Amino acid sequence: MKHKPPRDFMEEFNGYWYIPPDDLMRAIGRVAVRAAAIEDLLHVIYWRYADAAFDVAPIVTRDMRPGRLAEDIIAMAVIFDEDEKIIRDLKDLFADYRAATEKRNQIIHWIRHQPKSKRWRKYPLVPPVYKHKKDPTTFRIKDIDKLADDLSWIEARMYSHSLSADDFEEQRKQFGPFARYIVPAPWLGKRYPPIPKQWRRPAKRKRRKRQPRSYRA
Repeated sequence: MKHKPPRDFMEEFNGYWYIPPDDLMRAIGRVAVRAAAIEDLLHVIYWRYADAAFDVAPIVTRDMRPGRLAEDIIAMAVIFDEDEKIIRDLKDLFADYRAATEKRNQIIHWIRHQPKSKRWRKYPLVPPVYKHKKDPTTFRIKDIDKLADDLSWIEARMYSHSLSADDFEEQRKQFGPFARYIVPAPWLGKRYPPIPKQWRRPAKRKRRKRQPRSYRA
């Protein structure tokens, strides 16, 4: 850095500018990490359908936006006579991704303002000046966490589509009943093998109500 800040810069900066709390920053970080992984997988799915060599493929897609990647993936899947159920799942997946991306862009790129009070759990979110036609909104931390959860599910589904047919079958067998979480395949319907009893989460035991002493034997 050519012009370095004063030593006490951050102390004064934090006192003057609004710094979001740590739990809010954690939630935003979850969204950013999952969104980055999804964009990476979009390129891999494109390369798989285009049958592009791994060392050349990044040159082909490096400047392509996610929307264009998704459109081309669908087009290639149709041209190569992909299973109709898989094509429908890709369309559903990309529709979910578009909806989540709109929320993700707000969370990442819009301007956060300090809430009215510490007890006020809704945080004001204002569009940047270059998006002046957009309306301000509010959000809660649990809304951001829900978005991160949705992006995690989208990421897992995209991972399944990024695998070759052989790798997909191998991993579905490898993970067995847990494949629904790691290599999900909604186009297969509800063909999930049951989870073995020893791996199931035990049900919570109900506490027995203590009887008054006068009623004890």
